[in-house]
Amino acid sequence: MRTAALVVALVVLCPLAAVAQETAPAPSGPRLALDIYHERALQVRYSWWTGLRVYRGEDDAGVGLFGGDAEEVFAGSEDALEAMEQCRAMRISGFVLYILGVVGLVAELGVLLGDIFEGWEILMGRDGQPTPVFWAWTVGATGVSVAGGVLMSLSFARLVDAVNIYNDDLYRSLREQATGTGARPVVLSFRGTF
Repeated sequence: MRTAALVVALVVLCPLAAVAQETAPAPSGPRLALDIYHERALQVRYSWWTGLRVYRGEDDAGVGLFGGDAEEVFAGSEDALEAMEQCRAMRISGFVLYILGVVGLVAELGVLLGDIFEGWEILMGRDGQPTPVFWAWTVGATGVSVAGGVLMSLSFARLVDAVNIYNDDLYRSLREQATGTGARPVVLSFRGTF
């Protein structure tokens, strides 16, 4: 009798337990905040052909060489927008300097090869040796071009800073929403404290 009651109880209760597991409410709070964080968080990826690109999930966020949709991408984080504005200013100034330096070097080459305005004698002298004008032009144009390249390279650090600041601000706001306060949530620690 006991065996039959046990079998009937197992036959009836096991499907009910499975149905209860399937209809259990989805977890909320920290799990939901973590999902939202992963949907909104930004990443920086490097490609040989495109350089540094900003992605949200698997989609390109639309921050191009000169900032693109930075206001939309970094919305909600004033510090990230400020870092992105610095990045944009560095990129634009660096690009302009780089182009001016390259144009200066190409113009010098044109003067030498085309013999424009008796440029050969001004730049190379009558004896064919480089003159101080040649060296000043070459070093000046190269220096301007290198300075532009350095500014554009430094702008990548500000782009990464902007992404990190945005992600930190996003984490803080979602943590405050999940816990209801700005308090630190309960997490495991390597020091053995909770």
